[in-house]
Amino acid sequence: MVRASTPLELRNSPSTRGWNKSTIKDKNSLRKSVFKPLASDNEKSHRSPFKFRPLRQSPYKRPLLAPKSKLATIREESPEEISFAQKNTIERPNASLPELDLFENVSNKSANESTSSISDYEGWDDESTLVAKFQDQSTTDLLEGEKVADLVYQLEVPMEARAEYLRHYLAHTIAPAARKVKEVHNVLEQKVDVPFGLSVLSFDDVCKSVEQFSLSNEDDLRKAYNDTQNNVRELFKELKEAYQRREQLWSDLQEAVDKSADKILSSLDNISLEVDDTVATIDKKAKDMSKSSGMDGKAKQKLLRELLSEM
Repeated sequence: MVRASTPLELRNSPSTRGWNKSTIKDKNSLRKSVFKPLASDNEKSHRSPFKFRPLRQSPYKRPLLAPKSKLATIREESPEEISFAQKNTIERPNASLPELDLFENVSNKSANESTSSISDYEGWDDESTLVAKFQDQSTTDLLEGEKVADLVYQLEVPMEARAEYLRHYLAHTIAPAARKVKEVHNVLEQKVDVPFGLSVLSFDDVCKSVEQFSLSNEDDLRKAYNDTQNNVRELFKELKEAYQRREQLWSDLQEAVDKSADKILSSLDNISLEVDDTVATIDKKAKDMSKSSGMDGKAKQKLLRELLSEM
């Protein structure tokens, strides 16, 4: 079970040891007496440089909460701490406890009730009647539900204080950021040259369009370059094939020319012999004809010319 952060001296003091929820009749007055404002309206927050004004008033009329370090914490106390607190309470019964002033009315009521209960028991000598009287006092022990309710009631104040502190902390955190954003907007409206900014944006748009155009042209050039390379490769292949065909034709031509030259040379060699034979034959015929016909020199020359022309 977690205990509330009630001071040890207050929880173990004799004046509050018999105090429970059944003895409290005015909860609102107790809340007002327990809680004290931790800071005034004129104080500033430890996180903000300007005067804080609460967003709304708390139901307990707390203008400002204390920082986190001053809030009551909830922890479980060890038996050593409880015994030490009881020892200090016994050793210093008359010590001044400021917390006891908060519950002075409650302790007075408890004392009055205890006095009235003692007066009720006066004059009872029968033991059975006294036991019956004790059995009728059902308010001496708290029920389980009342214990839980008492614990919840004890946790209500620190939890509400923590929630209020977090709300104010959030307000202190958001307010400077909103003020900074407003200042930045004012600076933008006053010191920023809008036409210059529009010009820069327009220039940026033009640069982007030129970049896109250049990239598209680069793609086209790359495609054309690849196509050209493929065409050049094909042309080189065709050129090599043409060179091979030319070499083949040249070799065939040379072979044919060589064959023709051989034939011509052989024919020329044979012509000289044939000419000599023809000349000898003609000369022989001329002599035979001159002897038989008795022709003169002019007639012989004419006959030779005719023979040569026929040849």
